[in-house]
Amino acid sequence: MNPADPPILFSCDDRLGRASFAKSLARKIDRLTDLDSGFVIGLDGEWGSGKTSVINMVVQALRHLEMEESSPRKLQHGEAPLALSHDELDALAPVYFKVAPEFDHSNSDFSYLSLDQFNRSVARRLATPPIPPEALYRYFRLDLARKRAPRNLVVNFSPWLIPSASSLAATFISDLARAVDGILGEDVASAFKAYAARISELAPIAGAFADFGSSGVGNIFRVGGSWLKNYADESKSLDDLKGALEQRLKTIAPSKIVVVVDDLDRLTPSEAAQMISLVKGLGRLPNVVYLLGYHLDVLAQHLEKVYQGKSGDGSLYLEKIVQYQRRLPMLAVNSLVNLLEPLIEDSLTNADENTRKRFGDAWRNFAAHHIKTPRDVVRIGNAFKIAHSDVGEFTDPADLFILEVLLAKDVSLYSWIRQNLSSLCGEDFEFAGADGRRRLREVIEKQGYEKDDLSTRALALLFPRVAEAFQTYGSTNEDSRSRAQKRLHLLEFSRAYFDIAPPLGAWEKSFMSQIIASDSPDEAIATILTRAAATGQFQASLRAQFLEELVSEFGDGRPIPLSWFQALIRCSKTLAQFKDEERSFISRRDNYQRITNAIFRGLDATDEQHRANLILSTLKEAEDISILCRIVRTAIGDQNSDQGNRQRLSFAGHEDLVRNRLIEVIKRLADTGAIWEQVSPSDLIWFWRGASQEEAVTQYLNDEARNDDSFPHIVDLLVGTVTSSAEGEYEHVPEWTDKLMDVAAFTKEAERHASDASDRHFTQAKRFLAAYERGKSDRFD
Repeated sequence: MNPADPPILFSCDDRLGRASFAKSLARKIDRLTDLDSGFVIGLDGEWGSGKTSVINMVVQALRHLEMEESSPRKLQHGEAPLALSHDELDALAPVYFKVAPEFDHSNSDFSYLSLDQFNRSVARRLATPPIPPEALYRYFRLDLARKRAPRNLVVNFSPWLIPSASSLAATFISDLARAVDGILGEDVASAFKAYAARISELAPIAGAFADFGSSGVGNIFRVGGSWLKNYADESKSLDDLKGALEQRLKTIAPSKIVVVVDDLDRLTPSEAAQMISLVKGLGRLPNVVYLLGYHLDVLAQHLEKVYQGKSGDGSLYLEKIVQYQRRLPMLAVNSLVNLLEPLIEDSLTNADENTRKRFGDAWRNFAAHHIKTPRDVVRIGNAFKIAHSDVGEFTDPADLFILEVLLAKDVSLYSWIRQNLSSLCGEDFEFAGADGRRRLREVIEKQGYEKDDLSTRALALLFPRVAEAFQTYGSTNEDSRSRAQKRLHLLEFSRAYFDIAPPLGAWEKSFMSQIIASDSPDEAIATILTRAAATGQFQASLRAQFLEELVSEFGDGRPIPLSWFQALIRCSKTLAQFKDEERSFISRRDNYQRITNAIFRGLDATDEQHRANLILSTLKEAEDISILCRIVRTAIGDQNSDQGNRQRLSFAGHEDLVRNRLIEVIKRLADTGAIWEQVSPSDLIWFWRGASQEEAVTQYLNDEARNDDSFPHIVDLLVGTVTSSAEGEYEHVPEWTDKLMDVAAFTKEAERHASDASDRHFTQAKRFLAAYERGKSDRFD
C-alpha cells in the first residue's frame, strides 16, 4: 500500500503508457538550439493525472540520452567500452539509484592510470541477477561523466517550499547559482552569484518588478547570506548584472540549464503570478529552458484573480510566456486497470468466478466513470485495500469496492444508502412484490436518480431489488449465494461495509470454506453446533449462515457427495429443531428448508444414475425421513397428480423403486405411531397420499383424530400460516384439508377439548377452532 501516492521516478515503472511521450519530449529539449532568450515548455494536466511522473521520466530520459551517446567511448583507464542502449539504461536506473550512495564519486578519478578498484568491487557486491556487475559499474561511470559536464543541467525549483513569497525571486536565482557552481565554469558561476547577490538585497518581488527588471527600492531581504556576500557589486545595476550573466550563459552552448517547476497550479494565486512573472522577466536567460507543470484551467484562473482579468485572459497571458505547450497524453487502454490490479489482487485471490464477474461489472458499468486519474486509482484502491483487510472475511469485494468509490466520489449517495439500508435490502413491507418494486423506483427517482444515471447504476449493482425495479443488470437475486458472499443487500452483513468492522453473529469466509471442504461432514457439523452454541445470542444466525452457505456451495453446480448427503440427513432432526427461522417480507426460511434446498441443489448437479443410490443408501440408516420425502416428491411428483407429469429430476428409471421404498418406511412409522416424531410429519403424509394412497391416508388420519395423543399433531398438520399485506401473519385451516380427512369430525373433537380449560389439549383446541373459523371467512371473502 502506498497512501502517500508518490509519483514514479523511472520509466520502467510506467504502467500508464506514457514513457514514450516523456522520451519524445526529452529529445525535443535536448535538441533545442538558438536559445538566446531561453525557452518555456508547459505540461498541462489535471491534479492527480500523473504530471510529476511524466516530468520525472523526462528528466531520466535527458540523463540517458547523454549517457547513451557517451557509452561507446572509453571513460576510464583499464576499462573496456560497454555501449548501453537507452532501454538498457532505463532498466539499470532503479537498480543503480538504490545503491548509488555506496559508490565513491569523489575519488573515482584519483589517478587516471590506476584502476578504480573500489567502485568496481562495489558493483560486484551489489549487482544482482539479471544485472551484471560490469553494467552496473558502467552506469556509474557514465552518470559520473554526465554530472561533470552535463549537456542538460537539470535544476528542480519548488516554489511552494519557500516560506515567504517575498523571497521567491531571490531564492530562485540563488538556487540556479548554486546549481551551476563548479559545473558550467567559474565565469558563469561568478556571474550567477553576482546577479543572485544583488537580487537578494532587493526586497519586493511583485509582478512589475519581475516583468521590467526594475531595481526599485524596498526592504532588505538577505536570502543569500554569507554564501553570496563576496559577490555583491554595488557599482552595477541589476540590469548590468543580468546583462553580464546573459553574456556568460551564451557561451555554454550546446549545454543548457533545464529548470523544472512542477505544480504551479498548487501555489496561491499571488505566488503563481509571481512565479510566472519570474519566468517571463528575471529568469528569461540564454540557454535556460523551463519545463513547467500545471493544470491550465486552474493556473489561468489564478492569473485572472491577480490581474483582475476576464475569463480566458489567464490563458492568453500564459500563451505569451509558454512557447511550447503539451497536454498529458491520453491514457493507454486499460492503463488504469493495470494500475488498480496490484491494489486489489489480494482481495480477489480466492474469489469465485461469479465474484470476479461482478467486480468486472462494477468497474465497467460504474467505477470506470468515476476513476479518471492515477491519483483516483491510488486513493480509492488503497481505501479499498485497507477496508478489505479489516472486513474482507465478512463482505463481498465488489460491493465494498463500489461503496469506496462512492465515499470518494459521491458522498451524498453513500450517505443516502446508509440512511435507507432497510428499504434497499428489502426489509420494508412497503417495497415487497411487484407493486413494491414500482414504489421503490419512485422513491429512487424522487431523489433525482434516473435509470441511466451513474448513481442508479451503483444502486442496481449493489441491491438486486433496485436492479429488478429498473430492469437492469439481469435483476438476479440468489439469497443463498449472496449469503456466502456476504453481499451488502443482506441486512445482517450491511453494517460491516460502513463500520469497517466485523459484524456481530457472522463467521469468516475462510472458516466456512474450511468447514464445507471437510472430508468428515459429521465432525464439521458438530464443530458448527458447538461453536454456535458458545456464542449465545448469535447462535441462530450462525447456524443459519452455515446452512445458507451449503445451499450456495451446491447451488453452484457442485454434485453433493455421499458423505455430505448422509451427514445432513443424519443431523437434520438436530438442526431443524433449532428452526433459526428468518422471516422477512421477501422470503421466509428455517433450517429444515435450508437443508432441503442444499440437498436438492446438490442432487440437481449429481449424475442421474447416482441420485437413486444416494437416497436408497441413506434411507437404510435414516432416523428421520422427512427431508427425503420432500426431496423425492419435489423431484418426481405425485403419481395421482391431476396436473400431469411434474418430474423435475430423473432417477434413471428407478423412480418407482425409490417411491415404494419410502412408502414401506412410512407405513412402518405409521403402524408404530412414530410418524409424529418425524421433523415434518406432513411431508411423510403428503408423500404417502401422492403415491395413490389417498384412501389409506384419510383412514389413517381419521383414526388418529380419535387418538387423544395424536390430537396436537393433527392440529399442526391442518393449521397453516398466511402472510397478508393488510393483516400481517395469521393462522387458518385451508379449504383443501377437507380432501385430506374428515375435518368436521375433528372439529367436534376440538370443541370437546376446548370446553374444559383443564383439558391438556385446551390451548391447541382453541388454536384450531380460531384457525378453522378464519379459514371459513377466507372462503367467503
